[in-house]
Amino acid sequence: MIFEHAALPDINRVSEPNILSNYISRIQNICNYCSQFNATKNLMSFIKEQKIVFVELDEPDERSKPIFTDLVENNSYLITIHNLKIICKQFDSSFDESGFNTSNYSYLKKINYPYLLNYVQNNIGDYVEKILLQSSENKNEDENAIVGLLNNPALPIESKTSFLSMQIRRITSFGSIGDVEIRELVLNCNKIKPTWENIFAYIDAQEKKSIDQTLINYLNHRENYTQLSLNKLDTVKEKDEEYIKDFSSQLIYCSGLEFDAYINLLKAIPYQYLSLDFSGIDDQRVNWMLDNKFVLVTPKNFANLKQSLPGLQIKLLATNESKFFENFADYPLEPNDWVSLFGSGSFSGDGKLQLISKIDDSLIISDPDIANTIAPLLSEDNNIPIRIEVLLAIFEANKSLQTRIDLLKLQEKNVNNDQMTMLTEKLGEDYWALFKEDEKRSFVYQQYNIDLFKMLKKRNLISEFKATADKDEIKVTPKKVE
Repeated sequence: MIFEHAALPDINRVSEPNILSNYISRIQNICNYCSQFNATKNLMSFIKEQKIVFVELDEPDERSKPIFTDLVENNSYLITIHNLKIICKQFDSSFDESGFNTSNYSYLKKINYPYLLNYVQNNIGDYVEKILLQSSENKNEDENAIVGLLNNPALPIESKTSFLSMQIRRITSFGSIGDVEIRELVLNCNKIKPTWENIFAYIDAQEKKSIDQTLINYLNHRENYTQLSLNKLDTVKEKDEEYIKDFSSQLIYCSGLEFDAYINLLKAIPYQYLSLDFSGIDDQRVNWMLDNKFVLVTPKNFANLKQSLPGLQIKLLATNESKFFENFADYPLEPNDWVSLFGSGSFSGDGKLQLISKIDDSLIISDPDIANTIAPLLSEDNNIPIRIEVLLAIFEANKSLQTRIDLLKLQEKNVNNDQMTMLTEKLGEDYWALFKEDEKRSFVYQQYNIDLFKMLKKRNLISEFKATADKDEIKVTPKKVE
């Protein structure tokens, strides 16, 4: 062979280096081939000088190992999975195929063979594209390897994105990543552990210091908002109260958060609000705030809710009735507020009766809606005496026979015969006729009618009443009209 019989300068002078280089690069099993010759120094120098690279290295034996080592140290090979595996097997006595396949970059850094590692680092783009991104198994790189690649300025952002998206492991802290664009990439790929320290570090690096769409997308992941909800914001001791209050406000008014994310993240806010502006917050979220006492019963919250979400101010009062009654005079209740309170499903029955004791009679008398709404409450067992004017207003406003008769039964001891007659007449034309005509009247057989006629008979306001045989009707005989 020419390299055994001529010096390198002579070879370069009498031959075409390019033609010779192409010929050599196509030699199969180059290590074994070269080891067959006694003198390989010129050949190895030519390979290095001409920067010949081999597509596929062959696994060396003891005789060809020096040639193999020279080829590796001179970077005379293409970066392929085959070549990397051959090299790692030669320089790692405990070669771990699983580690090589699932965390290739971490593995190369672990064996720390400088010639191999430097070659990969100097060709990091090719390495990532041809090795890391071509293997579906390579998804278990360790954190140091992941961070190292993300922080490598020679690697395009597209390659970083593809690589990071494949990885299982999440980065512990943004402290190891300074570039704002890379932090945004990490959030977009959901590859940072959900801690308030990381959230604050991301925000602090942003020009506007606020929750942006990238962060919103990250926070909307269930595993993230669930974990974050377990720790209060103020557990991050590096942040003062003003910072925590500002961020809390950003969360409260962040409309881009999905509902489940929103309510879980609000659990991390360490405050209950005496005064909150509800404008811009939808009623589903405010309902959650009320149910969980995120906002407190105060006149300011009452007024703000009434302005922004009319109706929910009543639910607010129901969340702490004792606090409401403690400062009752501080709440300017309008007629529609009274109607809503009496009709509220969240305000307790006892609380409603306590309200009735506080309402001015003139409001009941002048407002049919209030009178109608309190009728069912007063018709239940209670000890609240009611003035005749109020009773008359209720009987005018409410159309339920049973409700009015039950109420009359409870108030019987507080009304005289004339008042009993007036109230009975308000029940309808047939009842009015009991006191105006002599003819018998028929009424539907109902317990409330029986209760009424018992009261009237006891007061001698009717002659008698009797159920028909089939108990279909009640026949009432009026007192003879003079």
